[in-house]
Amino acid sequence: MKREQLIIAMDFDRNEDPTMDDFLIRCGHLPLHPEEAFFEVSSCISKGGVDLAICRQEASILAMREVKIPVIGVASEGEDLSADLVLCSFEALEEEDILRSYRRGMGIPDEIIRTRRLIIREMVPSDYPALLRLYRSLEAKEHMEAQKTGGGMEDFIEPLGGRRATEKLIQTYWDYLYPLCGMGGFLLIDREVKKRDGGRRDADKQERAEQEGERVVGRIDLKPTDRCGEGQAEVGYLIDASCRRRGYAKEALEGICQYAREKLRLRELVAHVHPDNLPSQRLLEKLNFVREERGPFGGENEGDHWHLSL
Repeated sequence: MKREQLIIAMDFDRNEDPTMDDFLIRCGHLPLHPEEAFFEVSSCISKGGVDLAICRQEASILAMREVKIPVIGVASEGEDLSADLVLCSFEALEEEDILRSYRRGMGIPDEIIRTRRLIIREMVPSDYPALLRLYRSLEAKEHMEAQKTGGGMEDFIEPLGGRRATEKLIQTYWDYLYPLCGMGGFLLIDREVKKRDGGRRDADKQERAEQEGERVVGRIDLKPTDRCGEGQAEVGYLIDASCRRRGYAKEALEGICQYAREKLRLRELVAHVHPDNLPSQRLLEKLNFVREERGPFGGENEGDHWHLSL
């Protein structure tokens, strides 16, 4: 947190809502002080220093968004609010909702799951240099053959555009896909890089780090598409050419399957694989994906179709 206390503005008298006290008890680990950490929306713009707003009125929400303060909306039944997160009552508000909304307002990406060696986290626009290095690793001459026959499911991962186009795409994830359905493009971060290097990274690893201690080893996408029905999502991945044959793809897919099943409550994942990509096909078989349709490669809806029931 940027200060010892998290400062929250509200557009109602918290003493009038009996569920507010229950909320404070449930969220006892938050850096809140019940007497000092709250004040009214009407005075927060002049006072400044607000981290988050909890509002019931659309006008208050719009005022907070105007000054770029993240907002949690508490809506009446059937009411539509434009807040970053909308709940029906304080009874539904949890500590993680507060922290997630605060992190989003601060531009801090959420980790969706951790595996033994990986952190799988949301992308932010400043991740473009790491993505550029990832894609360039796949274009290296010595890895061209591996890319054709076993580098991942990159044939169905969107190509990397220029900086502005990529940052705009990531912002779309940030504004819509992440908060609304928990899906989008995610980075694979080697969580043990510091441990292996003893805190002393060489120049190449330092170049790969977007934040202190981070090394991007790939990306994994989980997205709703026109080819997917309700309760389905499409998965694809890319692994840095220098990090292949180390089990990262299997670990990432296992993690994303767990996330899709336990957090998103999806019922099925779909994958599309180049017919000649035998390593990825073997990996999907190990994870109990079933090939349901074979197709020639070359068109948007072509390639072999694999499904996994969650």
